[in-house]
Amino acid sequence: MKLRHPFWLAAPLLLLAGCHSTGKAPVTSPRPVTAISIPLNNLTPEGWQFPGRITANSQRLSVDWDGDAAELLSQLAHRRGLTLRMTGVRLPLPVTIHEQNITFETLLRLVQVQINWRASLVQTATSLEVTFLPPLKGVSS
Repeated sequence: MKLRHPFWLAAPLLLLAGCHSTGKAPVTSPRPVTAISIPLNNLTPEGWQFPGRITANSQRLSVDWDGDAAELLSQLAHRRGLTLRMTGVRLPLPVTIHEQNITFETLLRLVQVQINWRASLVQTATSLEVTFLPPLKGVSS
């Protein structure tokens, strides 16, 4: 029996030759979960990072925040070891802060400037106090 098409004999050999591996790639060991989760402990749901504890008004931090001032102040008060007290009818207090390496005190001033039209912010020795201003009568918003 004579083979008319030697290609059919060589084709399986060529296909199998393509499956031959030339070497093993180095396998890197995965990082342990604890190494990944430790940096995430300081991240807020919005993705910005606080230091673990704010110990002084002069401590520096970086903030990227677009949201309600009450939520930001709640986290700041907690990290500073203060209580957050809010009085009056609670209204939305939108703030936008994108600052790097500013002091805690400066951050509070930036928040105050942005919420001044609806609320006042005062820091005491034990608390951050937000007092919502009553709405102006006869003025629709």
